[in-house]
Amino acid sequence: IFIAGFSEVTIFSIAILYGAVVGYQYVKNKKLEKFWLLLLIVFVLFAGFNIFSPGNMLRMTVSQTKGKESFLFCSVRAIYDLVLFHGVYIFFKTPFLLFCLISTPAFFKLIRSSHPLVKIFNVHPFYSLIVTLLIFYLQHALSLYGAGYTMQGRVFNFSFLLFCLALVYNSLVMIHFFEASGWMSVFNLNFRIPALIISGILFLFFSMSDNNRLVMGDLYRQLPLFKRELANRYRLLEDAKSAGQTEIRVPAISAMPKLFIFGEDGKCMTTNFANDPVYLKEMSMYYKVKIQLKQ
Repeated sequence: IFIAGFSEVTIFSIAILYGAVVGYQYVKNKKLEKFWLLLLIVFVLFAGFNIFSPGNMLRMTVSQTKGKESFLFCSVRAIYDLVLFHGVYIFFKTPFLLFCLISTPAFFKLIRSSHPLVKIFNVHPFYSLIVTLLIFYLQHALSLYGAGYTMQGRVFNFSFLLFCLALVYNSLVMIHFFEASGWMSVFNLNFRIPALIISGILFLFFSMSDNNRLVMGDLYRQLPLFKRELANRYRLLEDAKSAGQTEIRVPAISAMPKLFIFGEDGKCMTTNFANDPVYLKEMSMYYKVKIQLKQ
């Protein structure tokens, strides 16, 4: 539950998930354990740290924006963003399907075991799927309607991780449901050979993908330089603040590593925030030193 402290979108998502789980438990068992109250307290504390932290309050003050589009437009556009950024990319731009196929035998082994963890998958798959789609749909809808733009890369990156975990969970819920109903005995096949064949084909496909090769290459080439340049900028700002300067010119960040986040053109986005005027304005307010880029 500590992930509630990562962003406002994550706080909202975890709140919906918490409500869905608690509601399901109460309807099913007609009671709630004290554990859920403890979890709520932890959630509220970490959410409060995020919302009221000085840096975040400053960011929200500088970046006050409001969407100009109508509620109807944002509602429909959010469906498009969900399908494109979460659906299309996870299956066609990442090796996630490869992971699921390789893990299929392990999924079946877990569900058929007596491990205590199996209980958390004893949920109706329709309910689990609806809650999952609702959470990630609302992430896009809130960003579009509240802020006026598509979900930011830093938020989407973590949302994408949650989406991967949610799909693994839903896969296990589905297997548990069919296993408990006895339907899986009809499909009692050896998945290892076809899974390995399909996985090999997918591995070749993703290893030849321009996006994946570029991102992996940047992890070695661009990322170390990016970190050094950013650390040097912070050092300059700390020195300027200590010396009582009111204005400073800093070099632009030249290294822009690519990310596993894709734009609508299907190409990797970069860490271009470091030279963004809004980001520089936020840093200026934080350090109380006006920051300008050297020409």
